[in-house]
Amino acid sequence: MSNKTEILYDLIFKSIIRILTQNNIYQLQIKTITTDTELALINSVKNNFAKSQRIGCWFHLKQDLLRETKVLGLFNIKIKIIIQK
Repeated sequence: MSNKTEILYDLIFKSIIRILTQNNIYQLQIKTITTDTELALINSVKNNFAKSQRIGCWFHLKQDLLRETKVLGLFNIKIKIIIQK
């Protein structure tokens, strides 16, 4: 999805909730929602599912950590240390 904004996510979640409510499917409490680290998505989940706990996706967390270690130049240092041992 392009142009991911909090407003767009809000519209999507509100539409999904409306459809599920109209069809009597939205009766269970959503306890946990897993998302990536996209701020617009996180904020929208907090706004639309206030009673739910949001947790980060492990896969995306690992990707973010790997990317940051490469940007900071730490990734190559870690490999060198492992190889030297």
